[in-house]
Amino acid sequence: MREFKVGDHVLLNGYHSDCVFVILECLSDDCFILSRVGKKTRISAHYRSMTHVDDQEEIEHQRAEVAKIKSETPQEEYIRKQKECGLQAGDKVRVMRAADHNERGWGNPWSPTMDTFIGKVGEVCYLNPDKGVRIDFDGENNFMYPYFVLEKVESEKERAIEDVKVVLPMPPLSHFMPEEWKETKNKELIDELYQMATDACYSGAPPQPTFEAMLRKIEIWRAR
Repeated sequence: MREFKVGDHVLLNGYHSDCVFVILECLSDDCFILSRVGKKTRISAHYRSMTHVDDQEEIEHQRAEVAKIKSETPQEEYIRKQKECGLQAGDKVRVMRAADHNERGWGNPWSPTMDTFIGKVGEVCYLNPDKGVRIDFDGENNFMYPYFVLEKVESEKERAIEDVKVVLPMPPLSHFMPEEWKETKNKELIDELYQMATDACYSGAPPQPTFEAMLRKIEIWRAR
């Protein structure tokens, strides 16, 4: 690692990343007193948060890059971060969760059909700059997923884990009930329906049979 010394110009990671500082004093081997160039501001900093700046050209380049990032639109930020995520065609990935429509600048909506593939492992076909990552699940699925819901699977052992238990969000109970039951105060029925929904989530059961079973349960209660 290159050493820091009094008089060096440095950039800081994080909040002050667009500012250039000069080292005024070394408090220890890893802690320094800095002053912002052209200002009276003085702060202490750990060497791990500091990066050397060798010349004015590099200083201006860093400032321009930071300014560019700060002025990005959500879509531009998505495009940049997808490039930085490291995924490429042929990678094995697991879909970890659902995404909101156009979340974080992603240029696509999330389809309910895509929920079916949460927890499954597929192969990256290609990456579209703003639309997302096309994944092949043994010939199934033609959707584009955003990079941030994908986890790269590194080993053959991990790729074999297809029975991951995924908790899917369930609609409100009113979704399953006839109109006249939406305001029901029957706690026993509500508890039973919640238990059915919870069991279905954790077992990975298909939603539609669960909905139908819950409706049958309601009909039984109505007949009492």
